[in-house]
Formats: sequence, structure tokens, C-alpha cells
Amino acid sequence: MSLKKIIPIAIALYSLCYVSCKDELDKLTQFTISQQSEFSVPSTTVVDIPLSVPTPEVSVDSQQEFENNNSRRDLIESARLRKLVLSIKSPDTGNFDFLNEIEIYIEADGLDRVLIASLDAIPETQLKTIKLDVASTELASYLRKDFYILSYNVKVDQTIETEYVIEADSDIFIDAEILGI
Repeated sequence: MSLKKIIPIAIALYSLCYVSCKDELDKLTQFTISQQSEFSVPSTTVVDIPLSVPTPEVSVDSQQEFENNNSRRDLIESARLRKLVLSIKSPDTGNFDFLNEIEIYIEADGLDRVLIASLDAIPETQLKTIKLDVASTELASYLRKDFYILSYNVKVDQTIETEYVIEADSDIFIDAEILGI
């Protein structure tokens, strides 16, 4: 076989191997981080007006998750919220009937405040858990920071006589580099 025929075949085989191996390597550093946080909706007699619910900073404490996946937080290439579920923790008899809509934003030092999840027209069917619609917001820059802040804007359509404590469970899909490779 002549060299002119061998070179194109070798290039094609190399390209095929490179693409296949790169896809397999990418899969090794794609993983999901599950995070939980809580926030409170205070008692209120104000209805049909958006309320901003203050929350503390959230520490990006996923070092073990990254180590388990042979990566580090500073090597995140892409991060996207895949799931955000809210559950009533208290009062025991509470449900989401009081809530008409909710928007959740993320912000961090030096980064814009952006919408990450929301739900409109929440039905009054005594639900204790709701799944929010997640935005396709790129979160890598926020997760590379030491802290970020989640802010909650809620619109209630009933008076609330007692504070509601709500747990937020989220899954974030991470695509990171393998220790800088």
C-alpha cells in the first residue's frame, strides 16, 4: 500500500479514536451535586404583592464531590440546575396553598443576579412539595466562588398567620476538567 493511501487512513483512525476517547473522558467528569438549603416565608397579611425573602450566603462546600470525581471547583467548565424541589418543613399542617408564584435568583460577588427557577399559578391543592421550572442559566461562575446568595421572590394569595420554613432540594449538573487535563 502506498504512503498516499496510508496517511489519510491513519488520520481518519486517529480522529475517530480522539473523538471517542474525548467523549469518554468528558463523561468521567460529568456529575451531579445535590444541595439542600432552607428559607422562611414570614407571616404576612399582604397579598398579591411580591415579597422578597432574605437569605444568608450559601457556602460552596462541594470539595468532597469534586474529589470523588477527580476534579476541583476551579475546573468547572459548565454547571446547570437540573432540578429544584421545594418542601414544607413547618408548620406540620402547612401546604403551598398560600403561594401564588415564586422566583429564585442567584447572585455572587462581581456577578449579576440571574433567575434560576420559578413557578407561576401554583394550584391550591394542598401540595406539600412542588417542583419548580428551572432556567437554562449557566452557573459555573457562581459555583467557582466561595459563596453565593439565593434570593426568593414570592407572591402570596392568602394571609399567612405563621412563618413557613421551606426546604429547597436542588440537583446541579457539573461538567468539569479532570484535574486540569
